[in-house]
Amino acid sequence: MSINISGLVLSVLLLLVPEAPAVDNSWYTSASISCSDPLILQDSYMNGSWFYKYLNFHYVHVSHGTGYVELSKADYDTILAVQPQSVVLESHQLTTENAKFLRAKLFATSKDAVVPVTAAIISPLLNYVQAPGNYVAGGFIKYLLSRDAAVKADARGLSEVTAEGGRVDRLLAIGADSARRHSYLLETFDYRIQVGNEARHYPTISCTYAVKIMYKEFVTQATSNNKIFRKAVGERWDRIDIDTNRAEQILYETGRDDDYLYLNENDPNNRINDAYRISLNGGPWQTKGSDGTWRTLCSKVVVR
Repeated sequence: MSINISGLVLSVLLLLVPEAPAVDNSWYTSASISCSDPLILQDSYMNGSWFYKYLNFHYVHVSHGTGYVELSKADYDTILAVQPQSVVLESHQLTTENAKFLRAKLFATSKDAVVPVTAAIISPLLNYVQAPGNYVAGGFIKYLLSRDAAVKADARGLSEVTAEGGRVDRLLAIGADSARRHSYLLETFDYRIQVGNEARHYPTISCTYAVKIMYKEFVTQATSNNKIFRKAVGERWDRIDIDTNRAEQILYETGRDDDYLYLNENDPNNRINDAYRISLNGGPWQTKGSDGTWRTLCSKVVVR
């Protein structure tokens, strides 16, 4: 039996380097969750056979209703790229048994609860997210119900058009706050049915979540000696020289705020460990001096 001694030694050395816990002071750690489900259908939809993709959701304080959704930078860019459309995350077409089940569920729902009825869903959804605002305070369903000449359906009205061939789409869109600094993910479950020659949409559930973007790498844009800061495992990042494609330094994420990711070297053999911060918005890569001030090493990075 052969043993990979070099791999074993490397694993031991990595274990000897302690990993400092990151402190996240970004806005989304105190953001509120907003969900509107007037007809109480979420459990029926998310039953494991109709819809089964779960968002990477993190509660910060369950009792306070705060939390956020993690999206990779690639997924975040994909959702933004297709707007002015929305991303259809999943769809489910009702069978006869599905429709029977939903009608029974709706008959047992409060008669006071209503949802909006629209001839189209994409246009009002994009009108909603493209206008910067406080999405948590309102919500897409409330926005539709508050419009002039809004058409509404109660549970019984929706049950009358719940039939085989009807389709529930799970839609995703991204909006920004009034300062356009913070992003929100809007998730909407839209029931769609053809009634004669008329397409009707019934947005039955709508949720709004603060977004934490998960970055894969940062690439400096200097005239020479460029670096890649690449996410490894846990809080670890590797600084790689682009010319040689070799890792130069192991760093650990120590924190994040609205503008920067903070990285520290954590080598017990060094008298002084390097501290860096990298712009999350394509700005500078900086190092922290002994006097506590930040000095720019490269004025621009590409964020991925």
